[in-house]
Amino acid sequence: MMPLANAIEQSLEQIRKQQQFTVSQFKTELRMLHNRIDSLETAAAIDEATKFANRRFITEYLESLAPGGASFLVLKLRGMAQARGRFGPAVADDLVATFGRRLRNTLPKDAVVGRWGEQDFLAVVPAAGPAEAIPSQRVADHLSTPYACMLGGKVVRITVEVTAEYLAIAAGSSAAQILARVAEA
Repeated sequence: MMPLANAIEQSLEQIRKQQQFTVSQFKTELRMLHNRIDSLETAAAIDEATKFANRRFITEYLESLAPGGASFLVLKLRGMAQARGRFGPAVADDLVATFGRRLRNTLPKDAVVGRWGEQDFLAVVPAAGPAEAIPSQRVADHLSTPYACMLGGKVVRITVEVTAEYLAIAAGSSAAQILARVAEA
């Protein structure tokens, strides 16, 4: 009877060890899956050319804005279609990336900037009141200086239209409501 009890005990111990190993493997794979999901979510929220947030991320950000105020800047690049037609898509993409770097260096660190369309960008800068709003002409002047093409060293001038508006954000404002107010400005 004793050998049978030992055999059962050894079998149970082996089953416990196997279960622990399986649970450990499962936890590792689950952690890897969560890391992959995080990286995919990040990639899904970023515009590849500018490394700015994309439209989906900006919309989610607007939904989460706390009541208060912010400067909204709508930036429209003009001349990109001509640059793309004259110099090709690689140069146009390079211009957009260069514009993106200039924009990031022009705005405060706490600005949330996103690519809203092919030639449109939206920046949200927290501001306590209208006096702290970002002056659109200063931003436009800085961003409208010539951009150098990397093909043949030719200079292409694109212009930047900037509309800036300070908006007070009411509690419970949706992204659609905020964007409608920005469009009205």
